Amino acid sequence: MLICLTQQKYVSLGTKSVLSYETALLTTIWCLANQESFRGIADRFGLGKGNCHEVVMRVMKILYNERGRFILWPNDYKKNVDEFNQCRGQNSFPGVIGCVDGTHIPIPGSGSDNSYYNRKGFHSVILQGVCNAKLQFMDIFCGFPGSCHDANVWKQSPVYELLKSSNIPADLHLLGDSAYPLDTFLMCPFRDNGHLTNAQKKFNVTLSSTRVVIEMAYGRLKQKFRRLKYLQVEKVEYAKYYIMAACVLHNVCIDEDDNQDSSCSNASEDINAGSVGEELVNSAAKEKRLEIMQNLL
Repeated sequence: MLICLTQQKYVSLGTKSVLSYETALLTTIWCLANQESFRGIADRFGLGKGNCHEVVMRVMKILYNERGRFILWPNDYKKNVDEFNQCRGQNSFPGVIGCVDGTHIPIPGSGSDNSYYNRKGFHSVILQGVCNAKLQFMDIFCGFPGSCHDANVWKQSPVYELLKSSNIPADLHLLGDSAYPLDTFLMCPFRDNGHLTNAQKKFNVTLSSTRVVIEMAYGRLKQKFRRLKYLQVEKVEYAKYYIMAACVLHNVCIDEDDNQDSSCSNASEDINAGSVGEELVNSAAKEKRLEIMQNLL
């Protein structure tokens, strides 16, 4: 399916290379799956180094441009909720259509731009993903500098605008951690001030046990596409092509039932220390969270 949907785009580029699209795609997959240098990849596939880089970039740009065919926002929310309930069992948080989180993708440092230097002490771009219960990405937003806070990235993302402007059913929502702002369409844990009630603690535990799927999705993504563990790019603008291509292929693998141990180590990080203050959270979101908390008792 992947080849059928993207091969025509490769041909239409009018590449002068006699390399078949299948080989070009395999070269790209190998590149994303390993930290091997382009010189090594070129030798492996019988290409010149420059030609190898050109071929890989062309295929990744095709996957980037065609991402809407593979990374799909659901049009049947009930199906997503049912899958979460089936996946997480009795401990499932109610009404979940997806889980959101951010992760750092390390890149080389730049002496001229410190905005990519994150609080963990390295340069990175941020990948924000929303996934379903099957660990497939429903939405990807990437490229913000590593110093940005989760909440800022979230509010700049198209999916935030989509949820804010759409009529999502009142009993449905995404799940996020404490770095995200509570909203009617995004449930987040109670801030732990050391005095949480038992009901609040149960709410937080239930939310966390369901939200873990996004951490599992990142774990699988980075385990399969190891180039994301350190993205050696000449220009930071190229990072989005590597990241999006890997996310597209991640979804294709799950569609093709490429079973991989989904219990792999979590690869999500607290992008910024501390939680978002709740002083400005709208009352409807607080009331919804309290109602869910009561129903979990």
